[in-house]
Amino acid sequence: MYQKIERIGPAQFEAEIKLVDGSGNEKITTRTYERCNSIFAAYKSLIIAIRGLHDCTVTLHTNHHQLSVELFHERAKNTTLANMLDDIIARNNLEIKNGKGE
Repeated sequence: MYQKIERIGPAQFEAEIKLVDGSGNEKITTRTYERCNSIFAAYKSLIIAIRGLHDCTVTLHTNHHQLSVELFHERAKNTTLANMLDDIIARNNLEIKNGKGE
């Protein structure tokens, strides 16, 4: 999974998610988030992207530094979005790995 978060205006972000399966098939989705900060767009786009996945490992490549820190180094546990992500990961039997090898 490749995630790109880009600021497109004041409190406005575009999130692009590219899912690539084991056969090399790609699915790209783009969504605009308004009246928010970049970490919201990063978490929310990730949550939406993995909702339909089950019983697999997702390798995440993201350009959002703070999301990477919260997922792979200092796990955020006290935020609503982090808790929502954890719930989906547990319910769908997913594992998220760092695509940057950190």
